Amino acid sequence: MVFFLRDKPRDVRRMMMKRIVFLLMAVFLSATLMSCAGSQAFQRGERFSQSGEWDLAVKEYREANRQNPQDIAYRSAVIRSEETAANHHYKKARNFLKERKLDQAITELQQAIYLNPTNVAIQSALRSVLDMKQAEEHYRASLTFVELGRLGEAINELNQAVELDPDNTKYHDSLEKLRKEKTEVEPDEALTLASDKPITLNFKNTNIKDVFEFLSRLSGINILFDEEVKAQPVTVFVKDVSFQYAMNLLLSTNKLFMKKVSADTIIIIPKNKMKSDRYQDLQVRTFYINNAKSKEIVNLLRTMLDIKKVYVNEVLNALTVRDTPEKMKLVEKVIAANDLKEAEIILDVEILEISRTNALKYGWNFTPGACPSAQRCRAQQPRTEGLQRPVAASS
Repeated sequence: MVFFLRDKPRDVRRMMMKRIVFLLMAVFLSATLMSCAGSQAFQRGERFSQSGEWDLAVKEYREANRQNPQDIAYRSAVIRSEETAANHHYKKARNFLKERKLDQAITELQQAIYLNPTNVAIQSALRSVLDMKQAEEHYRASLTFVELGRLGEAINELNQAVELDPDNTKYHDSLEKLRKEKTEVEPDEALTLASDKPITLNFKNTNIKDVFEFLSRLSGINILFDEEVKAQPVTVFVKDVSFQYAMNLLLSTNKLFMKKVSADTIIIIPKNKMKSDRYQDLQVRTFYINNAKSKEIVNLLRTMLDIKKVYVNEVLNALTVRDTPEKMKLVEKVIAANDLKEAEIILDVEILEISRTNALKYGWNFTPGACPSAQRCRAQQPRTEGLQRPVAASS
């Protein structure tokens, strides 16, 4: 640089020297300002950390580290504040999780991951809460399917909810309840449907036989009619329901019932006593009563369920009932609920024998008649170690 300036005129050299000095001063001033800005950001971060505002502290510490990346203290402050702030959000997420506030918990965990992306515990917690959120959505979908009468699809949704959140007892209880309900609503030998797609009925003042024919085409089930089924007009509007739900709706609103002939054939019958007695299959079953009295149980069945064909065997304390399969299920439930043991109170009593006196006796017992035999006296002799044996007085 010196040799380069020697070749220049004096005025030029002075001008270039001034420029060099100006550039050096600018660089020095810029470094000083950056150092000062970093120091100020660091001081602000210190104040925020002392007041517990860790998110703001992280922001200031990062700014200080950006201004002066060579400063070890700034870098250490960034790492320390990020970890502390992440743990703070993690604790808040756990509190939200206890209250089942899943959206708030997810927000806190995402913020914690942003602050400390290498924390394995926070990553695992976020995955678990996301699974719980998805399980809750499946549970709500199952409630919608239950309202529509599509129990099979509701059970599928609950199975997914249980798989995603196996510790939630609400999902297990709802699944078990729904399975029992499906078993009771649908017959043991279900019909073989050609299609299980949801059904929509939109008919106004239409012949009921035409509506059943429409159901037959959609489901592939053959539908026969008793000779007394009248061609009465019906109005029905239902959307996206199961075949069983649509069938039950038409039967219940028009005083009809159905009987299964085969896996793909049913017959529609007017609901009256004569037809019920003619078509209904009756079962005979004997119930043995363990705790209650058979006479009391039979009175309960006749009053609550209108059971008429029942025989009481007092010797065996049993009941023999002849009725429809539906009535048999109710009879079984009523007997199970009332055939219980009577309540008992168990007292654990221990009898102790105590002496009413506080006297202590040592040495031999010379009471006349106290020891009828030498063997018993030896057995009753108390231990006399460390005691002085009484001496008999001489005459």
